[in-house]
Amino acid sequence: MEYPQLITQTLQNSLVFDFGSYTTKIGDSDSPEPLNIFPSAVTTTGLIGDALTRNTAPEIQYFMKNGELTDSDLLEVFLTQYQKQQNFQQPTLITTPFFTPKQQKFAQAQLFFEKFDSRALYFYDSEAASAAAGGLTNAINIDLGYGKSSISCILDGKTLHNSSILMNLNGELIMNNLDLKSEKLNLIQSMQIKTDILAVVARIGEEAGQCQIQNEFPLPDGTIIQTGILSELEGFFSPSTQKLTLGNNSLQFNVFSVLQALPDFSQKELLMNIIPTGGLSNIQNINSRIRTEVEQVCGLAGKVRINQLNNGITRKDCASWLGGSILGSLSIFGYLWVSRGEWDEFGDSIFERRGMV
Repeated sequence: MEYPQLITQTLQNSLVFDFGSYTTKIGDSDSPEPLNIFPSAVTTTGLIGDALTRNTAPEIQYFMKNGELTDSDLLEVFLTQYQKQQNFQQPTLITTPFFTPKQQKFAQAQLFFEKFDSRALYFYDSEAASAAAGGLTNAINIDLGYGKSSISCILDGKTLHNSSILMNLNGELIMNNLDLKSEKLNLIQSMQIKTDILAVVARIGEEAGQCQIQNEFPLPDGTIIQTGILSELEGFFSPSTQKLTLGNNSLQFNVFSVLQALPDFSQKELLMNIIPTGGLSNIQNINSRIRTEVEQVCGLAGKVRINQLNNGITRKDCASWLGGSILGSLSIFGYLWVSRGEWDEFGDSIFERRGMV
């Protein structure tokens, strides 16, 4: 019988990575928020974050797309550049979406163990991590991210992969339809401004057709740019009336669908613990709209609650990282990490034995 190897040193300083389609969050598990947030890309001149203040953008290459790792070589370049700031020899935790293929996890494990000499590695579902950030083991996670949007049920701290739903509409599609009408911005600056616009001046109404966005947005240098109209946000709730659709079902109907395979008592608890995360969850009033729409489709007026992250984190797109940092700071997880020695002995199969893929 195989027994996991216990890493006896304290795990209070584990390194947590959350590789998102738009940004990568990195930080120690004993920090209240990520120490660094970089775009999930590299340039010919270094980390892409270093180029935010330049007037001309270098060539940009992304290693993440729609929540998945698309280029391991570019990820290696990214990690090599970041390693100049911090080594990876402490235990490492990586949050990954429920749909991440096991081959992508194996590729990341090989990078961290062979190229960057990590002592131990653990893969944690992003959805379960987001629930943990809200102090919950049972929840519905509505992840409205840049590269992917999904709805997942979490029971007893585990993401139910088979019942999770991946939606078509995401932040990238919406941002591509947001025309800044400015010639003074390079690509990197434009992406950052669009993110700020969605978080600061966009507002979604309580009812269909009430999406609003401020027509003008001031740049840091005082320049006023025209933002245009962003009606595509309604596509989450009324897909049949928008150019960008979720396929056949709206967000609220997908929430209803993921609950159907669960017992009634679980459904009621989960509806009281809905956690919206991801960049688009920062849009003003979106929590109220989600609650209203889910109550209507489920026929449970007053019995749906949106869980607010009350642990001091100000960016809900960092919820997955925060949940990972909470898990990574618990010494009991010395029993769950895959150590370098175990990986050397068993290879990729050790992650399957531990239920991480």
